[in-house]
Amino acid sequence: MADKYLIDPTNEPHAWALVADDLFNPVEGQAAGDGLGIDSPSTLLLSSGGDLNFGNDVDAFGQIGMDFTGYASTATLQVDTWLGPIDLAAGALATGAFDIAPCTSFSMSGGTLTGSGAIDVAGNISITGGTMSHTGTWTQTVTGTVANATGGAGHVLAHIVLGSAGVVSTLADDVHSKGFTFGTGDGGVSVAGPTKRLYVEICGTSSWVQPADAGSISMNILSLYLYDDGSLGHIHDLTLASNAVYLTGVIDDKTLTAIGDFDFAAAALTIKESTNAKWAAMAMGAFRLTAGVVTLGDAGAGKGGGRLGLTTGVLDIVSIEKAALSDAAENALSLDRGTVLCSDFVDGTTIVITAGGAHVHGGILRDADVTGQIHRFGATADSGNTNVVDCPSPIGPGVALMAA
Repeated sequence: MADKYLIDPTNEPHAWALVADDLFNPVEGQAAGDGLGIDSPSTLLLSSGGDLNFGNDVDAFGQIGMDFTGYASTATLQVDTWLGPIDLAAGALATGAFDIAPCTSFSMSGGTLTGSGAIDVAGNISITGGTMSHTGTWTQTVTGTVANATGGAGHVLAHIVLGSAGVVSTLADDVHSKGFTFGTGDGGVSVAGPTKRLYVEICGTSSWVQPADAGSISMNILSLYLYDDGSLGHIHDLTLASNAVYLTGVIDDKTLTAIGDFDFAAAALTIKESTNAKWAAMAMGAFRLTAGVVTLGDAGAGKGGGRLGLTTGVLDIVSIEKAALSDAAENALSLDRGTVLCSDFVDGTTIVITAGGAHVHGGILRDADVTGQIHRFGATADSGNTNVVDCPSPIGPGVALMAA
């Protein structure tokens, strides 16, 4: 466009008009109550800095484009009503504590996003660039696609609500968020993305909220990234195309604590830390972990270990073993007074095992050098075990008896 306009209604906030042939379509913007009224969906392009304070009576914009290329500028967007698409390509967008409720799509390929208000998106969400320290909750309010593939500091959503009632959220790419909430979805489908991953970036305030009646959630792999100690609630009814879940320590020696059951069905679970002589841990406490093959440690040479623990909970698994070449000193299995239901084997080779009378049912227990004591029920005897007591069960293998 030929000219650049700085819109500043602060001097006459209640009534003013702007005519700009090359800025608005239609050409006239006219006052509407306490805010800026646009006669019909239009495009507002900010080409320099300033605050954009529209109040409560803003009509729909066809687009708000933030393009501050070449400027050291910040726009503060303060709205709590309907907006058209938001496309942030450069510069800075600061929402403060105000909500965006809703915009018809949100696309971010550059610039910075800050604020704490909620962002409701009645359409697609696409985060492909830029940085953010926004702490509010994102909600996809209509069926659409969602993508935030980069992750890590400055690239992770604080929390996102997917698959609300009547909504199917389709993963156009991987999605990184500190927290996820899932709804009932449309036709029983909440999230669809069989070739993509959900990354839960765990750092104290992370969360996983999945009600019992949540719609189906499909993805390729579920990745739980430990940036700090944290906790997650009940995880269940996932469809995993690669049949795999990873708990990965990004920051050394951190623990994910369960505050609900983790039901991964038959999916393989790997708990690992990529740094030598360091570890990542999953603490199930009194809850139940259901999984297929459980592997402790990173398979790479000189990599770190994985730790898995119970107090009085249950491990319902196919097998437990350490990863090839992982750091033996950092792989640990703490069973306390819990119960292990095993259909294949528990291999204690180079795994530090502690127990306070835990019960192991079914499968083969081998090379378990236990500090404390394990009671084995219906499991096949094998060599290399210490402090393992055979207790033939009259009700057969694979039946959980609660530890005393």
